[in-house]
Amino acid sequence: MTREEAGRIFLGRQKRLASGLVALAVEPTQPDQDRARFYRLLVALPLPQVRSYWAQLYFSGQAQPPRQVSNGEEVVEIVSANRGAVGFVERARVTPRVRAVLTLEDPPGDGAGGKQLPGDPRAHAPLDGEPRERSEPAVPPFRMER
Repeated sequence: MTREEAGRIFLGRQKRLASGLVALAVEPTQPDQDRARFYRLLVALPLPQVRSYWAQLYFSGQAQPPRQVSNGEEVVEIVSANRGAVGFVERARVTPRVRAVLTLEDPPGDGAGGKQLPGDPRAHAPLDGEPRERSEPAVPPFRMER
């Protein structure tokens, strides 16, 4: 799966996977910083802007947002049980029942590849002058294939 395909699926612009299966996007609601990081890395949008985007599409009847579940374990359960389901979790949560089809990594250096990404709090130098810490592991979207 390409970054562009994943972006279109999670923004409701693509309804089917390349295989022809209907795509079911699934995202965990907690922790919110994982969702924020996922959308920042995938489509370079801050989470409030993604929420606003989905509110407009939903209330105009144009599209349904990704199915939201409470945590990564539920994402893995749904993806493993549904052909065409695509979700994202931390790399450590990927189990043998699902496979990673795309890994999103922070660009080397300051986490913004030398440019500021929208909503990226690391794009600003820390006030105390301390070096930035490395981010958590990448967030891979994945799907189950039978």
